[in-house]
Amino acid sequence: MSGKATINSFDLDPEWGDVDLLEHIEEAFDLEIGRRDGLRITTFGDLFDLVCRKLGDPVTPRACFSAHIFYRLRSVFKEVGLPCTASPSEKLQQLVPHKGEKVFWDNAERQTDFHIPYRMLGELSSVWPVYSVMMAAVFAAISGVFAFNEPTPMTVSLFVASIILASLLCGYIIIRLAQSRRSSSLRDLTQFVLDWNFGKLVRELGGYRKQEVWNTLISITNRHADRPLALSDVEHETVFFDNVLVKRNKVTTSFADSCN
Repeated sequence: MSGKATINSFDLDPEWGDVDLLEHIEEAFDLEIGRRDGLRITTFGDLFDLVCRKLGDPVTPRACFSAHIFYRLRSVFKEVGLPCTASPSEKLQQLVPHKGEKVFWDNAERQTDFHIPYRMLGELSSVWPVYSVMMAAVFAAISGVFAFNEPTPMTVSLFVASIILASLLCGYIIIRLAQSRRSSSLRDLTQFVLDWNFGKLVRELGGYRKQEVWNTLISITNRHADRPLALSDVEHETVFFDNVLVKRNKVTTSFADSCN
């Protein structure tokens, strides 16, 4: 990002987006970000410095994280009879069986010993379908109250129509997520696994590189962002929030000050 950083650069949800992000980072890096640590995070650089400090001094690992994940995943596809020469650009729809998808991913987790929440691999390009379902559900609840208290043909019809609409929207979201997941590539899956297993890899491979931490934090943050940023657009001074309250463990805190 050139020039001054913008406020809420990733367009995270001001209510819970930062909480979800911190919880994801805690799980991915296998560390704890306490209340006092959270108070000190304002910029992306603050978050990066905090994670590196908790991981300890960087030591060159025995293998590249991404390559290590990629070859381990590829061995899983080989087990089910797929070509062991699958490239990073190979689409998952060519590799993952349509039937028994859950069984396949459960088996992949066991064989690789990685946490792979595959249902979260797919992403919607916008949040309007989710908001539409919420609005339809609210309308269904309101119309249901009227239909129960004043059961006229109109109120009953509105209630039934709202239920049907909410069901159709839910089905649409499920289909869109499945399509998005299957259109992802093996390279996308590799980064996805890294985004959930960084701490495990640090222990397994005996170290980490700061650049890998930086790239992974950007990838994780983008998964929670309404406005994802490219690697080249994120700087140490890129701002998350300015005086936005963070609800965490039933304690209200705010992102303020620097880590130093």
